[in-house]
Amino acid sequence: MSFLEMNALAEDLRCIDTVPGINEVIRDLLSSELCKPTWHVIHSAAMFARGKGNRIIKFFPQTSEKFPDFLLEAKGLPVAVEAKLMTKSEKEADFEKWAKGVVKEVFEKILSAEVFHPVVTIVIKSAETFPPQDEINKVVQQGVEGFSGKPLVYRSALFNSFIDPASAPRPGFTGYRYCSVLCPRSLKEDIRVQDRSKRASKQISAIAKGEFPGLLCLGITRVQHPWHIYKLLRNRFSMGQYSSISSAMLLETGTHVVAPMRSVVDVLSFVKNDKAQRAMPPDVRFGCIGMLGHLDANRPITAEVAAYRYMAGEGRISGEGGAQLFLPDIRMLTPEMMQ
Repeated sequence: MSFLEMNALAEDLRCIDTVPGINEVIRDLLSSELCKPTWHVIHSAAMFARGKGNRIIKFFPQTSEKFPDFLLEAKGLPVAVEAKLMTKSEKEADFEKWAKGVVKEVFEKILSAEVFHPVVTIVIKSAETFPPQDEINKVVQQGVEGFSGKPLVYRSALFNSFIDPASAPRPGFTGYRYCSVLCPRSLKEDIRVQDRSKRASKQISAIAKGEFPGLLCLGITRVQHPWHIYKLLRNRFSMGQYSSISSAMLLETGTHVVAPMRSVVDVLSFVKNDKAQRAMPPDVRFGCIGMLGHLDANRPITAEVAAYRYMAGEGRISGEGGAQLFLPDIRMLTPEMMQ
């Protein structure tokens, strides 16, 4: 946990430290089980508390999850707000643990020589069935040994392997190796989003009762797919579901530690529900203490497949100085890569 994040939490608490119910929120923050989702509640409330013309009226106790997290007043109108955090699922955790072992074996048994190795990408075709490690090693070994500078593709029933040229040798290094593992997300991930949205709608309805709007603040992480969640919520809204939710805010938080400044970062996007019982007040303001960006969630639909990802890259420093290792972004998963 970074110094920047701790400072940001302190600043968030200062914005809402007199709101009724804050003591119960802080108590949940001190719980190891509730810390992360409660932190998300605090941050969401503080963002709106900083907005001109806004105030947080009260926090609701969360003992039974029958009520939303807090009540916001925006432009003189009450808005019931439920903040939910999309944490890592068990299926994603299982994949990362398994993929870490796959990459470790590829590094130790196949890419162990101190040279500039080709880039290895392994695509698993289903999150429900992981192929045997020995079979992966055999195919990757064959690809690396047969590599002559041009891309190679090996396809099988359970996984595909891609061997691509590495970029030009990096100054200050005598060797380099990189391997990534991709796998289409389990369909159960969509159920998690739907379940949280359904519960949020019920919690908002317990207070709003159709008389004033409701807002879902859905916290996501950088390894999730905002465009996929955006599309899922938009489709559900168009079907008349979650009618107590007037709008959903997708919020990703993090830190920026390089030029031009060290700062916390909030990146967000809104999904409007045109079939909600009540519409949000126009131009509701919010504020951040660091950088603010637009989350590219409402982008044109592409063929990209929502995926779990794991990668690792290593370089052997020559000792000459000036060595800089920049890892490439994890490769996009497309339907063609899974054929």
